Amino acid sequence: MALTESNHVVVWGHLSDPVNGRLQEVDLLSATPISQIYAGGNHFAVLTLGGRLLCWGSNEFGQICVDSNKIKFVSNPTGCFTNIGTDTICDVSCGTNHTAVCTTAGRVLAAGANSFGQLGTGKRFPAEFVPQSISDLLGTRVSQVACGRCHTLALTEHGHVYSFGLNSSGQAGVPTAPNYVISPKRLDIPAAVSKIVASWDQSVAICDRRNEKIERPRHPRSIQYQEFKAIHEKAIETGDKMDVIGLIESVFSAIGCINASFVRRNRRSCYGHDLKMDDVMAFFNLIAESSDAAQFHDIIIESLKMTSFSDVYLSLFNTERNSFTIEQLRFFIILPWFQPMVNPTNTAFVKDVLTPFVNILEKALHFARKTLTAWWSLLETRHFNRIVQCLTSHIQRLFERNSTDHSAFIPGLSILQVLCEINKVVNRVPYDKFYLHCLNRKVDIQKDYVEWYIANSKTEFFWSNYPFLMNAEVKSAILETDSQLRMRIAITESHGQINVLRMMHGFPPQDPFLTYKIRRDHIVQDTYQYLQSTIANNPVDINRPLRIEFEGEEAEDRGGVRKEFFMLLFNELLQNTYGMFIEDEESHYVWFSGVAGDSDSYKMVGLLVGLAIYNGVQVNLPFPVALYKYLLEQPITLDDFCQLHPSEGRSLETLMEYENDDIEEVFDLDFTCSVTVFGHVETVELKQDGTNIKVNKNNRAEFVQLYIDMKMTKGLNGEIGIQMKSFGIGLKHVLNPSILRLFQPCELMEMVIGNENYDWEAFRRLTQYKGDYYANHEVILTFWKVFGELSEEQKKKFLLFLMGTDRVPLRGMSEIVMTIQPQDESRFPVAHTCFNLLDLPKITDVNEMRRRLLISLEHSEGFSLA
Repeated sequence: MALTESNHVVVWGHLSDPVNGRLQEVDLLSATPISQIYAGGNHFAVLTLGGRLLCWGSNEFGQICVDSNKIKFVSNPTGCFTNIGTDTICDVSCGTNHTAVCTTAGRVLAAGANSFGQLGTGKRFPAEFVPQSISDLLGTRVSQVACGRCHTLALTEHGHVYSFGLNSSGQAGVPTAPNYVISPKRLDIPAAVSKIVASWDQSVAICDRRNEKIERPRHPRSIQYQEFKAIHEKAIETGDKMDVIGLIESVFSAIGCINASFVRRNRRSCYGHDLKMDDVMAFFNLIAESSDAAQFHDIIIESLKMTSFSDVYLSLFNTERNSFTIEQLRFFIILPWFQPMVNPTNTAFVKDVLTPFVNILEKALHFARKTLTAWWSLLETRHFNRIVQCLTSHIQRLFERNSTDHSAFIPGLSILQVLCEINKVVNRVPYDKFYLHCLNRKVDIQKDYVEWYIANSKTEFFWSNYPFLMNAEVKSAILETDSQLRMRIAITESHGQINVLRMMHGFPPQDPFLTYKIRRDHIVQDTYQYLQSTIANNPVDINRPLRIEFEGEEAEDRGGVRKEFFMLLFNELLQNTYGMFIEDEESHYVWFSGVAGDSDSYKMVGLLVGLAIYNGVQVNLPFPVALYKYLLEQPITLDDFCQLHPSEGRSLETLMEYENDDIEEVFDLDFTCSVTVFGHVETVELKQDGTNIKVNKNNRAEFVQLYIDMKMTKGLNGEIGIQMKSFGIGLKHVLNPSILRLFQPCELMEMVIGNENYDWEAFRRLTQYKGDYYANHEVILTFWKVFGELSEEQKKKFLLFLMGTDRVPLRGMSEIVMTIQPQDESRFPVAHTCFNLLDLPKITDVNEMRRRLLISLEHSEGFSLA
């Protein structure tokens, strides 16, 4: 039996080839980093770098630990000695028909033939198919074992030797014993022993006075960063880079050698990846920054091509998978740091290396998902982000080449889906790192969503199955499409049959819109009555397109009247007179009042917000992002609290950042907080007996979270919680909850109130003109000159003047189309917010235009200016 430096295990003899005894390679082990090999009389064993034992061959006496006396022979490497818990095996030896191991904790276990007590259990049995712990050696740390034909030796860390088993020729070293020794006996050897060897019926103990440890040859060949760095520096000094090239070529030509690289030598585990990930990053960065980077990259690429990952397929995907070890998975988190994995230099690399890498990783997820997700979850941000980059750049490259070859996307998308789910828990990278920003350039995402909605299939490919790829603009388009789809369904279901009957009897069809006739001076009262009637009598009507008619006004609602309606309505609802919401004087954000009252009112407000979004109307709601996190069932944090209550939040941050141990004396806090309702302050316990529990360094995090919960999601007697829940029920009555879950909190917030991504050039370019005005009209040129000289805040104020809000729609400035029409030169500029219409006086003097425009801005509240 032999192990090459390229991690190939070869065997020869009667067991490998009964007829000719020819040399054979054990292909199933090529991706597994092997540290030691062992051959018994009728079986083989290998120990992996991570301390897992794989055996194959005869199992007649249980020597390869297959727990069944019916299985006499195992042809493929199979995991054994797995009953050692979290301990790992550090040494192994094989006898003719038995196997012994010792672990890093110093325990010794043995299995197989036991006719002469060679298992050391104090008993003689024909065979043991389950590894037996040698109890007589418990408390003694054993560092090495050695097996002869039918006897066993054990060497302790202090240099003492114990033996047991057959002693017919004195091989057990116990002169007074009969032909066998069934329990471990310490041998009387005058000097400390450094190594033991057992052969057929012989035993050897080597006594070595040297203190330095004799290093074994390192197999397989691998890269350790500090050693490679020294070799690389020497190559730079001497100009001879053959050692560097040779090491790179030999390691990257074998997956097993890659898996043996960058491993922590002082920590071996069968469960963790045990990689020094910063060394992985440093190695590939050193290669990329080298003056010979192109040559080194080519060598790695050609080496990886040579493997074709065939050895990985063999070892990972054989039908039994008994030879699988998690060490075979290490290259999945090593190779993404190779520069071309993110920025390929040619299509051949994509075809021969990157695509097979992604495909095999996706297959590995089917049976090693638990391990891979655990590894990814524990990676630091820079390493997690690198894997995400590798996958997203691969998907983007495929997309740009051929966006309709759906089968090519599935492996990468499946992996990204898992990474995205992990990221939701561990919060390693911003959610937009997963976005495919070019998606809506080549895909009709609205059509894709409609087809996905109708098909309701898990087998067909739809981009809508992968919402993590979608940026806010795409999600907005899907929400709009969903709204339009549900509007049509609502119209058909509610009135299809009714309209047929009406027309048969000579009556006109029923109005397909949800039409509300509102009195301006009773806008809240009338709206509530209409909504209650709709919900009570025909709830599906809420999904029809909303049309608003103000009593006594003849304007047709083509969107502008509806927009004005929502602006006026929410402006009224947020007033203190209703007592539903309170404003923080510092942040100017509003929150639920916590005052006991009618929860249905909050349901109605939520329903109205949902109706505004559903009907494509942006509204000015000054809620912080915490509301949207609540709606998406995400936890509200200290950062969210600071956004709503800055001063109070800073106090909590000070508490959390305080480093000394005298928190009780300095802050003098207990588990209570003060809640104000209608000017009355009441002290509330945050937990049972909170008055008597002092806040200290150990419980301050709990105090802060309970404090935030009380102020933001519970309130006195749970009133804030009741109000928020009612608000959510109302909003989700209109909006499809599954569509809402596509959004991140900030994106949903931008959907409702817009954002601040201003593009003033686009704003000017998209502006339309009426009457005598056109783009190069003297008055228009004067206006744009004045507008261009305004400060950023003044320009935002102009948007507020024009539209009733200074925020930009989620899809950008392209959604804002201002129309300018002539106005008498004696007048001031006037804005009609419901139509984004500006009446501009015919003024060509720059200073006069600036004066009148600024006066209009200063005196406008955002709705209109008479």
